Amino acid sequence: MSSWTWPGQVATFRKRMLSTAAVLGVAIAGIALACMVVGLGPGWITALKSTGKVNDTYSPTTKIGFSISELLGAVGVHVDGALLAGGVRILGLAATGVLALVMMLRSPRIGIVRATGIMLVAYVLLWALTPQETADLATLPSQTKRAAILLHRLGQGAAGL
Repeated sequence: MSSWTWPGQVATFRKRMLSTAAVLGVAIAGIALACMVVGLGPGWITALKSTGKVNDTYSPTTKIGFSISELLGAVGVHVDGALLAGGVRILGLAATGVLALVMMLRSPRIGIVRATGIMLVAYVLLWALTPQETADLATLPSQTKRAAILLHRLGQGAAGL
């Protein structure tokens, strides 16, 4: 159960925000404590600044940005592919954030498990699947095969933690 749904369905927005802030505070303190225990300094936080500098086409949002740039170039409008891909990634991140907010607000009504599931599927489709796997999801007839691809990619992501 998340901090958003702990107070119950009739809780006020203020009470939900307070419980969410409390969980966030405990999580930050827990991460800080774990880093101190294993001797990991705060350098990993500053290293996160450079993660967006890689312009590979493994995420669908990046591929869409570069593809739009190529299509525009074919009709004579020259746009920097990396700049356009960055813009599409920002739009994808914004869409994911909006969906996360909507699912958080609806979680007391639809259930935390369903809300989390919807959010994770959106994340995987926007960020974790390669363009080929995304295309395969649209064309495969078997739900089992689709689920296998999703589980495979989720497993790869979890292995990197």
